[in-house]
Amino acid sequence: MLIENITKDYKNYFISIDIYHSLTHVTVSNYESDDYIYNVKHVFSSVDEILQTVYQLIDDTNYKQKLRLEREAEWKNIINYKA
Repeated sequence: MLIENITKDYKNYFISIDIYHSLTHVTVSNYESDDYIYNVKHVFSSVDEILQTVYQLIDDTNYKQKLRLEREAEWKNIINYKA
């Protein structure tokens, strides 16, 4: 039985937290994609702990995407470089 639903926006992500009697179900999706980047059930975790984990995951994901794009741009420059 669902007790409470909490929704949050963080950067470009939508966070949904469903709190039940015995567990908490968390889903995180990007507004640009329908795929979930996080879909986990927690037991014995507070909402604050869960949100900290999710925020860290989003920040890490954004950082990794930024690095990947920078690397791709570097490789394109190297490949297109004409001496």
